[in-house]
Amino acid sequence: MSKRKIDPAVELAGEMIRVLESRRTFDGHPTLQELGEMSDGAVSPELIVKAATRKPFTERAVVVRKVAGKPALDGRVYFRGEEPRPEDELSQHMLAVLEQQARLGTSSYPPSLRQLAGLCHEKGSEKLLRKAASVSPMADRAIVATKKGLDAPVVFRDDVEDRALGALLHFVLSPINKTVKKKLVETMAFTPKELSRRLVPALQAQLEKAARAIAEKKRCPAGISWVIVKGEPLLFLSEHLRPTHSSPSNSDETESSMLLLDEPPTASDGQTYAPGDFVGAFREAFDILDRRNGLTNFVKLADLRQLLSEFRREEFDAGLRELRMAGDFSLDSHEGLHGTLSETEREAGVREAGSLLVYASRR
Repeated sequence: MSKRKIDPAVELAGEMIRVLESRRTFDGHPTLQELGEMSDGAVSPELIVKAATRKPFTERAVVVRKVAGKPALDGRVYFRGEEPRPEDELSQHMLAVLEQQARLGTSSYPPSLRQLAGLCHEKGSEKLLRKAASVSPMADRAIVATKKGLDAPVVFRDDVEDRALGALLHFVLSPINKTVKKKLVETMAFTPKELSRRLVPALQAQLEKAARAIAEKKRCPAGISWVIVKGEPLLFLSEHLRPTHSSPSNSDETESSMLLLDEPPTASDGQTYAPGDFVGAFREAFDILDRRNGLTNFVKLADLRQLLSEFRREEFDAGLRELRMAGDFSLDSHEGLHGTLSETEREAGVREAGSLLVYASRR
């Protein structure tokens, strides 16, 4: 009678528990991948994840972090009853990823809370994300710029007047629309005090100080301008400046050459690409919308299609496919993110491998 074949995943699960038991006296907790490799140096990541779903592993241990419903390889392993709260585990992971983004440079840091969640492969609610950002170790070193919304930048507390200043200013300089006496009034320029009030209290003093220093030092982050009004600096996004021709020949020419403040930006404003050049048009449109969003590197395809309405959908999709194949841009879905998509946003998306991709990001 032949011996019953042993499931490699079950065998590895048992060895992983033995190794975990032997590490009880060590500080910290190994990640699932580390534990698997300590148990069998030649094991594959797939088998490690599979073993973490088998007895005896599941009877004794738990991996708090999940990716697509499965134990995460970079999630730490705990004995049952000793595991931290989900927000504590996520807090550690968010901080590690934020540090990594900061090392990558200005194109990657600071990320928005939405981007940070995606980089952590976290599809939890905004409530969980904010709870994780409010506990140690994340809260000790970093902070989410506003109390609500997933598009707020996440910055290190000591970076407000340094690396994160440009992104924070782009974020808080987004126009404010109010209805006054049944008329829509748009504000595009703000004092340092007004800007600071758009952030959480912990960042307000630092941002106001940095914004005032811009006028004193006469140096601005890229894409931001300022003027002095009654001794007070007013800051605004450079793209919102609407100039006239220097020497108009008559009043009619003056009127026609003016670009109204309430006129939405188009890809042809300051156009630097040749007519019919989708690649150049897409890059320019992405930059315009990304600045408007506060440099989150997360732009809706619906907004891009609207700004590039000169291109038919077939041309847009073909050009976008070339940009993705060249590794210049990537697409993301809305899955796991807070809020719902409008019908227009869904219609503008690209269906691929069973997913609806609705956001574009520069790589």
